[in-house]
Amino acid sequence: MKMFATGLTAATAMFATAAAADAQMLCSDRDSVIEKLSQGYHEEPVAMGLTSSGSVIEVLSSGADGQTWTIIVTQPDGVSCVMATGESWQSVDRELAMNEGPML
Repeated sequence: MKMFATGLTAATAMFATAAAADAQMLCSDRDSVIEKLSQGYHEEPVAMGLTSSGSVIEVLSSGADGQTWTIIVTQPDGVSCVMATGESWQSVDRELAMNEGPML
């Protein structure tokens, strides 16, 4: 059992190190992040908002078809990090969304 716990601890440490390395690669100055998403995926900002902590959250999507989308958070110091990515972004009419709920 002790060997299993040691192996599990080592695996967890390796995963945490890999996750930290990946997270570093997903953050850069905002202009660089926007440029990479624009060039690589043809994504442009479609929505944004200010958080209570002073960060800006943005949704970028690839044109009217929304084939791909990305959510980034930009800290007050100008560093942007990719928080989520996906496919099939859909804009929702606010009135419809409030009256009918999720369209899934």
